[in-house]
Amino acid sequence: MNERADQGLEMIDLSGGNAPGSDGQGVLQLLQDRMHGRWRWAISAGLVLGLSAAVAGYRMAGVKYSARGLVQVESDLPTLISDTPETERLENFGSYLTSQAELMRDSRVIADALKSDVLEPYLPALGEDPMLEISQSLSVGVVRGTNLIEVRYESEDRRLAQAATNAVIESYFRIYGPNSETFHTRTLQQVRTLLSDTRRQLADLESQRERQMRNSTLGSLESTSAVDALVTRILELQVQAESLQEAREKIEAVATAENRSVQPSDTVPYSDAELLERDSTIADRRAQLDQLQESFDALAARLGPEHPGLRIRQRELDLSRESLAAAIASAKEKWAEVVGEAGSYAGLTKQLDSVNESLTKFREQIGRLQQERLRVASIDREIEQVNQSIAVYELRIQGLETESASIRKGRITITSLASLPTSPSRDRRIQYGVAGLVGGFAASLCAFFLLGTVDRRAFASRQLESDKARYRPLGVIPDMSRLDDSDEQRLLLEDCVHRIRNRIEVRRPHTDRGFAVHISSPLQGDGKTSVAASLAWSYAQAGYRTLMIDADFIGRALSHQFGMLHETGVRAAMRDPDRTLEFIRPARPNLDLLPSGGDRAVSAGHLQPAAMRRLIDLVRDHYEIIVVDSGPLTASVESLPLIGAVDGVVLVLRRGRNRGQLAACIDDIRHVGTLYLGVILNYATLDDCQRYSSLSRFSSEAVDGDRSQGPAHPVVSVLGTRRSDEEAGT
Repeated sequence: MNERADQGLEMIDLSGGNAPGSDGQGVLQLLQDRMHGRWRWAISAGLVLGLSAAVAGYRMAGVKYSARGLVQVESDLPTLISDTPETERLENFGSYLTSQAELMRDSRVIADALKSDVLEPYLPALGEDPMLEISQSLSVGVVRGTNLIEVRYESEDRRLAQAATNAVIESYFRIYGPNSETFHTRTLQQVRTLLSDTRRQLADLESQRERQMRNSTLGSLESTSAVDALVTRILELQVQAESLQEAREKIEAVATAENRSVQPSDTVPYSDAELLERDSTIADRRAQLDQLQESFDALAARLGPEHPGLRIRQRELDLSRESLAAAIASAKEKWAEVVGEAGSYAGLTKQLDSVNESLTKFREQIGRLQQERLRVASIDREIEQVNQSIAVYELRIQGLETESASIRKGRITITSLASLPTSPSRDRRIQYGVAGLVGGFAASLCAFFLLGTVDRRAFASRQLESDKARYRPLGVIPDMSRLDDSDEQRLLLEDCVHRIRNRIEVRRPHTDRGFAVHISSPLQGDGKTSVAASLAWSYAQAGYRTLMIDADFIGRALSHQFGMLHETGVRAAMRDPDRTLEFIRPARPNLDLLPSGGDRAVSAGHLQPAAMRRLIDLVRDHYEIIVVDSGPLTASVESLPLIGAVDGVVLVLRRGRNRGQLAACIDDIRHVGTLYLGVILNYATLDDCQRYSSLSRFSSEAVDGDRSQGPAHPVVSVLGTRRSDEEAGT
């Protein structure tokens, strides 16, 4: 069949279900396709994520309470006699009203409100930046059509909302509110009293500083010379202490080397140079001793130990050693006399104790001096703070005296302070919780949907049906390793195979000669051999004279399944085509097998399309259906030559394998020009198989009594429920 006939079959739809693009059902099939059976995981993850998001949303939403206060602003004031500039009607009252509303949001007002006793208990709840929090939650505006200013604060704590609203209103009146004459006089008197007290405090601090400077025992506190002198003396004593300690350690090292305890009279170890200063003959005596030793060693090498000359030299050598030892001892006595008691271990210890005592005394003096300086510095800081307070008070008095010329009558009054809210003004916890639940569940489904979109493996027949024009699904074969011995599941298996055979029959062209169909797969382990045997058995059951050809020269699984692994077959027929019919063996009623054979002289590398086409032509007149089994298309040498020799190709794809390999194999088949009949999904789940089966329990029971009358399914009877060697990947 040419490629045009192949393309003409693309419009045939035998799936028995709706097209993927149909309304309602297509969406469900698309979801099922992308989920790959991961619904349980997706729902579990969605519930966990959704509940977590719901709890987080419920907590994050919170409840908002709003407290409201009103301030009234009068455009004019009543007068007794006549209007004054302070009591006459304001020309632009709207602008004045708006400006007062803006002043209530002023940073000075908010900063002052934060200092109020009303708001102080709630400062920790306002976070690190209380001013920013107050500014964001505070709303001030003019009530339309009135002379009222509304102050509103919204918070999750209703008491905080009330306290913040009232604190802002009170701070506004303290800062920008007009003062009466009585209030002005009282305030002026209070500030003057504070100024007098502060000046007395300044005088006390200056007196304390003067006494501290006068009573200092270490000189002027404003000069650093005393401290520098003490530091210099301490450094000198530290150097002296280190020298004394080093001398003591030398004496201790000598005592340790001599394996004895340190004696108080032990002196600092002397050096050779110091001994030579006490007796200059020591060097000459050592040189003489070395010469005598060399002469003695040379004579001892030539003479015996009893020789008189050697004995004389031995006495001279001994006398020289004694003379050197006496000179060294005399030098040591002189060294001890020079060092004296001060250089002994006891003297050094006494000197070190004295130095350490002096160090302690000087350090204490520096400590006292630093403390006195710190006290003076503290007094200076207090004096500076007091001076700052005096400046503030003087400035405040100056301002009050300036305002005393015109007493302002109050234009602004508080209509009502904020009361404690009893009900929330905004509660979105339920909405946020529901949104979190739905969003978390949807996120889980979307994640698994995207995972299924990226995953190109085939887990169900619907994924092959999503592109029927390309894949042409023929049906499914259940996982035979999971089938039990129940008649219902065996009947389901047979029904799936018969349906595949019927779809092939609809798609293939019918001629007077036998039709050769090649069963292959993209990869090793897809189960093509079992499918080939099952399909051949189905044709035999339907009355077709069927021949199976095992062209898999490496695996030879089909020959192995029917116990003909060592029979002569295709290999011998390739060398002697005229005897092809002699090599065919009966396998089941109406079903024969041409084994692979064991002739090693013919291998897959020797296979030619013309030779295979000639072999198939020899059996076309004797069989109606010829099922050819070979190795996988992407991993065997004999597959492509077989494609050119057969009439049609059926691919087998194992559940969970990548569809990309399947598409590549289809392109190879169409490139050769052979009819591509479709693909079979092997190792499918029982649920997927039941989509292609119309069997009921009644039909299963009805066929129970007739099963023993016909030939058994080859996969069930020969292999039982075990996988073939090819399916196991060997």
